[in-house]
Amino acid sequence: MKDDLFSQLYENIKKIGLTKWIMLGIAGVLLIASSYLKKDEVNENKARYSQYEEKNTFNQKYEYKDEIEKEVEELVKNIKGVNKAKVMITLKSSEERIVKEDNEVVVENDERETNKTGKESKKNNTVIVDGENGEQPYVVKELYPQVEGVAVCIKGNFDSEIKNNIISIIQALFDIESHKISVTEMK
Repeated sequence: MKDDLFSQLYENIKKIGLTKWIMLGIAGVLLIASSYLKKDEVNENKARYSQYEEKNTFNQKYEYKDEIEKEVEELVKNIKGVNKAKVMITLKSSEERIVKEDNEVVVENDERETNKTGKESKKNNTVIVDGENGEQPYVVKELYPQVEGVAVCIKGNFDSEIKNNIISIIQALFDIESHKISVTEMK
């Protein structure tokens, strides 16, 4: 039985021809190799994006922090009774960018057993576009860092009404709880 099976297989190979089998084998190897190259390209794009994000995130976080500190400082200086103000803000996190991804879901159903669900595989690819600095991911949304706490030092007429006004303004601006806001008098 085994010899009969092998002899049939050998005869079928002879009918197709050795050159066609070699070409089929080379095509299979190229197909497998190209799938690995595509994975490397996707990983390279993700690595390029993470390097881009690391460079810009650090500077942007502190630029944003400095900007809102100056704006709050100016606002507090405009309160009646406040002559001078210094503001320090702490942030929870850095800026976050949401990038566009192409999602592909492949479902393979088992034809023999119809009661069972098939295997599902997901593939996510970041959408890359040509930008000012070369290729960059397509950014759908940018989220600014959230303010975690605020410290304010003021010089002038320091009383509880001014302190409560400053706390109320900061709560309205940043949606943080009053125990995360400190208002003190300068020396």
